[in-house]
Order: sequence, then C-alpha cells, then structure tokens
Amino acid sequence: MTPTADTIQEAVRQLREAERLLLDALSYLGVIEEMLSDPTRRNPPEVV
Repeated sequence: MTPTADTIQEAVRQLREAERLLLDALSYLGVIEEMLSDPTRRNPPEVV
C-alpha cells in the first residue's frame, strides 16, 4: 500500500499528539519529583 498525502498527514497529526502527551507526562513527573524531594510541598497550606 502506497501512502497517500492524507495518510501521511494523519500520521504526522498522530505523532504530534503523541509528542504533546509525552511532554505533558514528563511535566507531571517533574512536579511529582519536586513534591517528593521537598517535604514542604507535600502538604501545601489550605486556601481559606
């Protein structure tokens, strides 16, 4: 099966979405790492 412009564009769209999801996941992991390494961030003060 020869790829068409539409299938290539769809593949690129999916790769960009996967990249965005991976960057989001890495960001969340960074926040979690900071929370685990800094005890003051584990229990932030309550907002009144």
